[in-house]
Amino acid sequence: MYSRDSRFSPFRVLDSRGIPASPHSEFSILGDSRFSPFRVLDSRGIPASPHSEFSILAEFRPRIPVLFPLVGTWEMRQISFSHCAIGISARHKSNSTYQYNIYDMKTIEVVAALIIKRGLFFAAQRGESMAHAMSWEFPGGKVEPGECHREALARELFEEFKIKAYATDFIATRETIEPERIIKVHLYKTIVESDTFTRTEHAQFQWISLAQAYDLTWTQADRAFLDLIGGVVESQKSLYEALPEDFDALPTRPRGAHIFRAVQKPWDAAQNPHHSIGHKTIQILETEFDASKLEIDDAIHAPDGTTRIIFRLHDGLKIETIHMPRDVKSPRVTLCISSQVGCAMNCAFCATATLGLRRNLTASEIVQQVICAVDAFGPSQSHAINIVFMGMGEALMNTDNVLRAIDILSHPNGLAIPPVRMTLSTSGILSELPKIQNAPNRPNIAISINATTDETRSKLMPINKKFPLASIRQTLADWPYRSHEKVLLEYVLLSGINDTDGDARRLAQFALRLPHNINIIPYNETPRDTFHAPTPDDVQRFIRILQDAGCLVTLRVARGVQVGGACGQLLAKRAKQND
Repeated sequence: MYSRDSRFSPFRVLDSRGIPASPHSEFSILGDSRFSPFRVLDSRGIPASPHSEFSILAEFRPRIPVLFPLVGTWEMRQISFSHCAIGISARHKSNSTYQYNIYDMKTIEVVAALIIKRGLFFAAQRGESMAHAMSWEFPGGKVEPGECHREALARELFEEFKIKAYATDFIATRETIEPERIIKVHLYKTIVESDTFTRTEHAQFQWISLAQAYDLTWTQADRAFLDLIGGVVESQKSLYEALPEDFDALPTRPRGAHIFRAVQKPWDAAQNPHHSIGHKTIQILETEFDASKLEIDDAIHAPDGTTRIIFRLHDGLKIETIHMPRDVKSPRVTLCISSQVGCAMNCAFCATATLGLRRNLTASEIVQQVICAVDAFGPSQSHAINIVFMGMGEALMNTDNVLRAIDILSHPNGLAIPPVRMTLSTSGILSELPKIQNAPNRPNIAISINATTDETRSKLMPINKKFPLASIRQTLADWPYRSHEKVLLEYVLLSGINDTDGDARRLAQFALRLPHNINIIPYNETPRDTFHAPTPDDVQRFIRILQDAGCLVTLRVARGVQVGGACGQLLAKRAKQND
């Protein structure tokens, strides 16, 4: 172990306990070098001291002098250089002297596989007849003459476990020095096309987590990889976030577009064998990508046909999606999906605000809400689906993941839901709107207005202090509207708060000269609420004033009220489930 700060730097030698070998163990080296672990052994091949492992020069520019003062109970007597060798001579206090020539030692090249599946990785325990018996390792073996690393890894995994494997990404190399040989182990991320492993030489094998791995006894080289692979496991891309081009490079017979369709529309593959991708391809996908799926924790059906779907995420948190079919001449289903776990906007009238913000949803988690809801409750035809980002969370506080999800959901080889059938609702995070404006798959925009004066709106929606009504109005006036596009102005009607005749006239003045649709939403009451819903007569009075002023107005009929799935109610009845 060592530290280095510059080209001409002090190094401090530490023993295997991580303790400085001596108060005088600093020395200086001139030149570029690479250090490897080295253990001083006696003539029997036994470590000369219980703590004699330290870092020693393994490769260096020739003919550069190096001075080693006293190192613990070892005194480095001489280091000689030539173009092809480094000689090391060390003297113990007992006057025993040991000499090694590192470049005369044989180097063994070994390849090893990191196989990941659903957040776990594959590990094997060496058999009693093998070197390092009963130690755990990443599967692999020696590189034979004439083989490249990927060829050697494929051969070794087939010989050891009877599986067909493909090395993909190189991760790292680690070296260990044994008597008369240096072992270099090269670790590769590896995918396999089988979920059945046949044990030949190893005592056992397991799929384990990183936490479990640290409790096992590993070979020295493989143990050194554990600190690296956590990031590799965590960074594995979700299967549901991948695009066709991500699948094209895989060693599979189905093409990327075919695989993408099967992932995004699993009901097609189940109903039509022609769309199936086969067991081998599925196994490759599960080891190349994170194939973890959202779990439906509960589905509550309302008399009006609405279904409130509660999803459990991988970390135990929960989100909600509302499935709302419309039994009209052209039947459609509207999916109200979430973009965050909880919400940080703290709107006074919204039950989700009581949860606070837990975290953003990934693009995969957003996409899977649609896939899982449609797979469970229909419809199978994408053209009959509308999507509104009006569930839990502020979509523009998670803009990048939301736009990534829209790209996937609208992809022509997948669900192919047109962006014009998607509406993104925001409390008015104007700084994020340019990202929406420039997005290649731009959804429709809905702005929650909910008050006609800054004083009232700031009380209801604290974000108004940063983005007041005038700035929202100017942004909407400058918006590059597409043909027939209208901005949806959402207005939650609260009895005695924002439902006066003056509010209606000010709202009309705000909307006029904008291509708009004012969506009136009578408040949906929640338990222990301080707000109240307006009467039907008050709602109609408010709407008439807007219509008389020339505004286009729609009334949002509450859906799923009986099961707590209406606008503003999400998780109101289960507020403690994310605690």
